[in-house]
Amino acid sequence: MSPTAYRREDGRTVRVVPGLWGSNVWIAAYTSSHGGSHRIKSKRLPPCQSAEEMQRLLDQYAASKGWAQQ
Repeated sequence: MSPTAYRREDGRTVRVVPGLWGSNVWIAAYTSSHGGSHRIKSKRLPPCQSAEEMQRLLDQYAASKGWAQQ
């Protein structure tokens, strides 16, 4: 599975990135205008133990929001 990024309605790009808690945690995040990553805080997007699981959740979430793939 290749990683997929999505564009939100505000123009920000959301993708799966490693979390701050270590290499075994993955989050869905957007990049701010200053270059920092900010986690999407949603019960439907909890931190995951694998990038694949996080991507699956992000794909479902993005589809429900109508976000376009990049």
